[in-house]
Amino acid sequence: MRVGGVLLWLWMGGLAEIPIVSAQTAGPDGSFSAVWWNIENFGATDRLVDGQRVESAMKPQAEIDAVVAILQRLHPDLLGVAEVVRAPDDRYLKLLQTLLSQQGLDYPYYSTAHGEDPRIQEVLFSRFPIKSEAPFTDDVFPVTLVSPSTGVKMESHFRVGRGFVNAEVEVAPGVSIQVMVAHLKSRRVEPGVVEEEPGLGGDETVRAHEAQLLRRHIDDFIRDHPGADLLVMGDMNDTPTSKALRPLLGTPENPSPVHDLPLTDRFGDWWTEYFEPPKTYDRIDYLFASPALYRRFLPKESYLYRPNEGDATQYDTYSASDHRPLFARFAAPPK
Repeated sequence: MRVGGVLLWLWMGGLAEIPIVSAQTAGPDGSFSAVWWNIENFGATDRLVDGQRVESAMKPQAEIDAVVAILQRLHPDLLGVAEVVRAPDDRYLKLLQTLLSQQGLDYPYYSTAHGEDPRIQEVLFSRFPIKSEAPFTDDVFPVTLVSPSTGVKMESHFRVGRGFVNAEVEVAPGVSIQVMVAHLKSRRVEPGVVEEEPGLGGDETVRAHEAQLLRRHIDDFIRDHPGADLLVMGDMNDTPTSKALRPLLGTPENPSPVHDLPLTDRFGDWWTEYFEPPKTYDRIDYLFASPALYRRFLPKESYLYRPNEGDATQYDTYSASDHRPLFARFAAPPK
């Protein structure tokens, strides 16, 4: 668990200190909210700038401003984000924490996970105390690789790319929920990985294994904590009809132990990412709730974010990321 009040490295240089704040509790009615959002390469990394690839280029200031403006509007109690660039001193994670604090969104607690991917990480920020954390960072799975030149196959093992955040959050005195955060394998081609089913390409094969491991952790938690609250959020990088996500979304033979929250925008659209290429709108981001938490899900107060007509550009998700944030509210936990 990380707590505010530590010295933070700011992007433009210098050290600043976030004041230590008192532990927060749920809203006046006892409800609490959660947001999941892939904020697209928050930090310095290789990126296209004016059509040219530039090494270690910072996320444009206009995009950063839009991320902060939209999150300020949503004002969640729990915030899960993907694609925060990793750095030895976590400067980009702490930069985001600082920028949000400057706009009145104080998240004194956070938890993260570091997997095999050395470039990016997912983070859970919380207004509430994080009582414990046990990230899953060492999960491995078998794959079959094939040499593109000789066609020779060999067995190998991959480690989960970004790991899974796994934290216990105290949303009210003596009342906790478990939160898991995931960012599964991207849809970029995974060369050399042999597909394990017809139509399941290399990247989907890797993603399916990661989804199965996440499902195993979900199953373990629900088995060991029957009736407990569990919230799972993440960019699963595949659609509801995909083979790769069957472990999470379930099948008639193997139903999922968690509920997929049905979040739409004000037009009834489900898509969470604009994917380019091939210029498609897909639903690949999800919030899942255990049966106990799902019973307190408030669908009329939950939604997939879309800017209002006439909003300034900074409130448009296209100005911030290629994904849209998901917002869910839950009623007060039982006392």
